[in-house]
Amino acid sequence: MNDNAPAWWNLLDDDAKAAARMITQVLRKPIRQLGPERTRALLNTAAPAEPLTPLDQVRQLTVPTRAGTIRARLYRADSAAPNGGRPALVYLHGGGFVLGTLDGADKLCRAIAAGSGWTVLSLDYRLAPENPYPAALEDCIDGYGWLTRTAPELGIDPGRLAVGGDSAGGNLAAALCLYRRDERAPSRSPKCSPTPPSTGHSPRRRGRTSPTHRC
Repeated sequence: MNDNAPAWWNLLDDDAKAAARMITQVLRKPIRQLGPERTRALLNTAAPAEPLTPLDQVRQLTVPTRAGTIRARLYRADSAAPNGGRPALVYLHGGGFVLGTLDGADKLCRAIAAGSGWTVLSLDYRLAPENPYPAALEDCIDGYGWLTRTAPELGIDPGRLAVGGDSAGGNLAAALCLYRRDERAPSRSPKCSPTPPSTGHSPRRRGRTSPTHRC
């Protein structure tokens, strides 16, 4: 650890210290000084050419929203859907509502699909500050609504849908659940699973379990 490290770094475990050190090596200035475009160029990651978790199916989709369209990516470990379809998780990436991409969440979404047997739909919602609140939440609401309508076409069971995410995505997942509850949406209310950041390890495949829990 360098001499300029803040004293509170001593409260972190070794993994957190390593992450903090890596961030400070990349970001020589605070994010508020760099601005969103420069920060995204420094921090957003691309999906690896050879994925750590190969899957039978990864599809690029375009999802209609009230503001136009957003990109989405569908992950499926086994392309053969059972009768009635598979359960699905709508995954919302983190990034403080300013950062984050489909590629950045690719490794984690692949791991969830492979370890659970669920279909995973990752949404590329609009980011601030170019698109201030409630743009991101509206994209998530519209993306989830679109999935409820098109689930059978995608081999998904519309009665077994969930939503989750990390960091800002966990916030959006919880907000989406509350919106669906308050609007008394006709379809089954989603499960909600705000999750901590991924460690990057693939899940063990001894048994497949649901990637979510009820709020």
